[in-house]
Amino acid sequence: MRAWLILASSLALLALPLAGGSEETDEQRARALLGLTTQLKDAQMMEAQLNAQTTSLQAFRAHGLALASKLSQQKATSKTTGLSATDLQAQALGRYIALDLSLSLDAAMQQLEPLDAVRVRVRSLNDAVETLRSALMMEGLSSDADAAITASRRPNPSAGPTLPEGVYRQPQSDFRAFPPLEQALDQKPLVLPLKQYEVLRAFGVEDPKDPAGVFLKGILLTAPANATVFAPFDGKIVYATPYRSFGNLVVIEHEGEGATLVSGLHSFAISVGDWVRQGAPLGLMAPSTGGSNSTTQANRLYFEFRIDQQLVDPLALVGSITNE
Repeated sequence: MRAWLILASSLALLALPLAGGSEETDEQRARALLGLTTQLKDAQMMEAQLNAQTTSLQAFRAHGLALASKLSQQKATSKTTGLSATDLQAQALGRYIALDLSLSLDAAMQQLEPLDAVRVRVRSLNDAVETLRSALMMEGLSSDADAAITASRRPNPSAGPTLPEGVYRQPQSDFRAFPPLEQALDQKPLVLPLKQYEVLRAFGVEDPKDPAGVFLKGILLTAPANATVFAPFDGKIVYATPYRSFGNLVVIEHEGEGATLVSGLHSFAISVGDWVRQGAPLGLMAPSTGGSNSTTQANRLYFEFRIDQQLVDPLALVGSITNE
């Protein structure tokens, strides 16, 4: 019962604004981070316990689903006329086995529902913790919850907005619209999302590790550990969440005809609905793992840009290659 209360109470914490707001204080957000971290640790402990208790059941579910799929395919291709008595008996036995397997899988699914639910909560809590920690770090506060609480208690009568610099709840009057393609190629209004980088793969270059061509539409950059990722142009955050092979994905819609897509961030400093000025922090790359390889998948940033739904080489739109 305590486990389910923990999961239920985490919903209330997840409902808190994660990137700051005019009515919440640093202390409130620091306490929210502390609470979320505690919830995450409890959920991870529960997941480990359920994993240990249901190892054989999880294996049965995986093998059972594969077998059920094969039986279904065989049933679809089996003959229905001109069968011998032996064939009819074999088909009847197959139907019995399939029904028995289906009932067993249903029972396994029901027993594994608590584990599946905990896994979903662990992912959600982890995302919430990383988002809030990133927001606090962007404002110069410690990512450690206790230290952030202590810092927030210091007198600060002239405290400014709690959002990172260049991030707003509403569009600003001086936000620019992105120009049409020909004008953009001439003006080069973009900045790169990283200050330090190497171009690992140029626009339109095929990658044998990407047979589906998912990342063929943009450029791939390497980034230092903990590097800040910046908004290439003024716009609105319309997507900020993990998405399939893209990992943590941010999509920015720009007034006019432009749209930015960056993926590979470790954590977010913004949330959906925020408005960002060019150069505002979007989040952080992964921290150092302590290894000697500085160009692992964890610190690669994918950058894609479109004008009126047309893919464009982002480097062709960047005015200053050094992003300074």
